[in-house]
Amino acid sequence: MPSIYYGDEQAYQGLKEERLGGDDAIRPELPDTPADLDPAGEWMRSLHRGLIGLRRQHAWLARARTEVETQSNEAITYVSSGQDQWLRVELSLAPQAQVVVTGADGELFRWAAGD
Repeated sequence: MPSIYYGDEQAYQGLKEERLGGDDAIRPELPDTPADLDPAGEWMRSLHRGLIGLRRQHAWLARARTEVETQSNEAITYVSSGQDQWLRVELSLAPQAQVVVTGADGELFRWAAGD
C-alpha cells in the first residue's frame, strides 16, 4: 500500500541506529514555515502535489479496490477500481525512477526522475 511517511514529501533521508532513541535521526525536524523548506526537496514536493491533485480529482479512490498486477524489487503495477472507473499505476525504480498513471481516458499523470 503506497503511503507517505513524515518527511517523504521533502525527500528527507535519515539514518536508523541500533541504540536507544535510534529512530530519532530518521527524519529531520521540519522548519517553522514552508518558506524555510530546503529547495533541494522541491522536486519531491512537486511530485506529491501532482499525485495529491490526481487523488482529489478521483474521489472514488477512497473506496476503490486495488489489485497488484505485477511486482518485483524494482517495480510494481497495480489497478484501483470502483464506481465503474479505474486507474492503473506503474511505479518503477530502474532503469530510471518513474510513475505513470493511466485511466479509461488515457495517461493522467507522468513523472520521471530528472524531469
